[in-house]
Amino acid sequence: MRLTSEAVLATCAGLFMTSQAASVIPRQSVGTDACTDIHNRVLKSSDHGSNEVKVSGELALECLKSMPFESKRAVAFVREIRKWIQFQSTIEILQKPPADYPMPSTDLLGRLDDIQEHAAASKYTSHYEFEDAIQKTFASAHDGHLGIKLCTRSAFKGGFVYGPPLVSVSSNGTEIPEIYVQSDAKLKTSIDDALVSHVVSINGADVDQYLTKITEGAGLQDWDSLYNLAFTSEAISIGVEGVDGYVAGQFSNSPEWNGAYHAVHFANGTTNVYDAYVKVAEFPYKNGRDFYEKLCIPAPPSSSATPSATPSVTPPATSSALCRRLPSYPAPFNKHKLNKILGFFPETGELKDTAVLAITTFQVLEDDVVEFSNTARDLLNNATEKGKKNLIIDLSGNGGGLVAAGQNLFKMIFPDKEIYSANRFRVSEATEVIAEIFNKQSAENVTGQDWDWRSRVKPDQTGFKSFDEFYGPYKTLGVNSSALTSVNFTAVSEQVPMNGYGEQKPNPAKAPFAPEDIILLTDGYCGSTCTVFAELMKQQGVRRIAFGGRPKNGPMQAIGGVRGSQVLEASAQTQTLAQLAVWLKNGKFDPEVLEDYRQVIPPSLSEMSYKISELAVNEYNQFGPKNDRLPLQFKYEAAECRRFYQYENYIHQKTTWASAFDAMFNGGSVFQVPPTPLAACMRRKLQPSNLFWRRC
Repeated sequence: MRLTSEAVLATCAGLFMTSQAASVIPRQSVGTDACTDIHNRVLKSSDHGSNEVKVSGELALECLKSMPFESKRAVAFVREIRKWIQFQSTIEILQKPPADYPMPSTDLLGRLDDIQEHAAASKYTSHYEFEDAIQKTFASAHDGHLGIKLCTRSAFKGGFVYGPPLVSVSSNGTEIPEIYVQSDAKLKTSIDDALVSHVVSINGADVDQYLTKITEGAGLQDWDSLYNLAFTSEAISIGVEGVDGYVAGQFSNSPEWNGAYHAVHFANGTTNVYDAYVKVAEFPYKNGRDFYEKLCIPAPPSSSATPSATPSVTPPATSSALCRRLPSYPAPFNKHKLNKILGFFPETGELKDTAVLAITTFQVLEDDVVEFSNTARDLLNNATEKGKKNLIIDLSGNGGGLVAAGQNLFKMIFPDKEIYSANRFRVSEATEVIAEIFNKQSAENVTGQDWDWRSRVKPDQTGFKSFDEFYGPYKTLGVNSSALTSVNFTAVSEQVPMNGYGEQKPNPAKAPFAPEDIILLTDGYCGSTCTVFAELMKQQGVRRIAFGGRPKNGPMQAIGGVRGSQVLEASAQTQTLAQLAVWLKNGKFDPEVLEDYRQVIPPSLSEMSYKISELAVNEYNQFGPKNDRLPLQFKYEAAECRRFYQYENYIHQKTTWASAFDAMFNGGSVFQVPPTPLAACMRRKLQPSNLFWRRC
């Protein structure tokens, strides 16, 4: 059975409607350009009033592969990427990571050398093949801060669609789960004798192995957390876009090519085959070369145009983002207008004495920061007034955001505790040049810049005595690094909420909950600022429970996302690069410095040889208070408890909170981690010295 159409959910209305495209466009004729076929069919469809066309995945891939390859331009592009990669803080450690780091080693610079060599020798058959090699190099780091959005990856914006969403379902949260098509799982749950069957294989491979393979390229550093990405999730949808509705999961919708179809084989012996397709609303490219030149080649700079150094801003909220209804969440007590944080006071059942903070993202800017802070404060203060005994902090789908937002939230929960922030950047040829330029500027000119030693402080919030003390370099696991640094929280408090710092009075002034009465709930997606917040909470003895993961007994990390403390985005460095050039031009520097600048300082995105919309690296490694040598990115930390998802957890988030409460506060059963049987996750405060080793 081949399925070539699907129902899509209208997120605000909650109504089902069928796609306007009745079928998938196959290859039209032998010998014609694939891009020409797509172009002509989209034009024809538009003439008939259709807004969107479904194009077969094979035809879309053939179109991508028809893009010509230019050796000289490709070599220049790799060199430009290398200049940005040198800021990546983990290069040396990735080559030889610690033994308990779960991901394979990778040599980022070595792989780029190989790509450059192949490009110089014209060994790539298409531009798509060249960019695919670059994409896989970035993905090999398993670092959510290290990323690049190449032109071929933006060609078909929705990625490849492969069929209906899947879910991983345990019968009771502790039994090994089975994989179902979501509609089958719903039927099985609602009708006792429903004739549905679970999935056993996909394209001839064991279902678990196949799903592990298609999710391995995502920017997470934990196999169980990656595995969860195969399945549908409303939490990730809210965290990414602030809208209701569900992310289908990477089985159903993938940015990568996973073959022409998914042949899904069920335990009852039946097989459904879902053809891959892409959705195309417009396609003005007449052939492969036209596709390449318009999509990937930058326009020549205009002599009359003045480049802008203004960073991009977040667009205003859309009507869908302001929808009040979230399908799987109960009505909140309070919430951020874009659903970035939501507070709940369940009034019935075992959660009646519990407050819940669902934090879908820390990505807040300008007025968002204040609203985010006020929402959390209001929930915590009301929890105290209502006499709530426990606090569940749901971090499902939280990929990070503004570091100060996470640190401020910690200070509201534990106002009498200090924030421990210890970070190092990688010393490179580029930082050497930048440092030399910075050191010849007045303190007023460089205040707040990443490489300004006068603006940054030590983890204990005392200042550095000199540039050399700040910059080093110091050897940490083979990496030439800066000293441990932090931002000045008093200075930060002049810009954004930072509870208890500067002129901001503590509110709450007293911790509303004891550490043993708080739990963090995650799906492993927690990354970036989310990990900064989770680490601070762990240092106080707060326990964690992870949901989902691969269908086998064993520990799972609660924090599967990038644990670096700061991302460096190329798009946000336009002004810094422009200012460096001005200082260099107007200053008195040796010719060697001028030459070094030309050789090692990266170009802005608009100056690169190919169009790319995003490029970022992890600038700062984050360290814990017990080890200033090993970045937290490479420290394996299993959650104190783990449960699998039941189907009800996908459609009612309150049931996930209840499951976590049962395991962590009620002594409910959990799976067993050999060789120690785990009968229950006991309520207790973890001792700081044993945080890494304790299991419930």
